[in-house]
Amino acid sequence: MGIRVIEGVEAGTETPYAVLFCSTTGEVLGKRISGATKEAERFLSWYERRGPASEPAADFRRISHNARIEWIERWQRAGCP
Repeated sequence: MGIRVIEGVEAGTETPYAVLFCSTTGEVLGKRISGATKEAERFLSWYERRGPASEPAADFRRISHNARIEWIERWQRAGCP
């Protein structure tokens, strides 16, 4: 059980992207992230440091789909630190 990363390449380009998904349910978690696995891992690390304090261990799988998208977009607006 955990969050996994699927990598892909945007059709007709060489632009890589990553998608987070729950290995237990198969559910896609949020929206795609530009870059490869390394970027997705950077996002998760950033989220764990800043995620909602009310969530046990800042578990990204337990928040709503819309909240996941909002967190990814917040990270992107912050310059993907």
